Amino acid sequence: PAEGPAPPGAPQLILRDDAGDPERAARAVEELVTIHRAVAIVGPLDGAAALAAARRAQQLGVPLVTLAPSAELSRVGPMV
Repeated sequence: PAEGPAPPGAPQLILRDDAGDPERAARAVEELVTIHRAVAIVGPLDGAAALAAARRAQQLGVPLVTLAPSAELSRVGPMV
């Protein structure tokens, strides 16, 4: 931020690049939740990576808003 670093405990935006790789997308979801304590995730764009991320997010119980245009993803579960 323009005012300097965020204070401790402030919300943060953490980015991960899955490079379109489904395994990498699932690992990114796991890392964001277990290490960074993410309360929600946005992405990925790619259909296969989005499906892998959606499945892992559903297992971990974290909301995922995917950017992939696929109706199949909403069937993964209520967290997607």
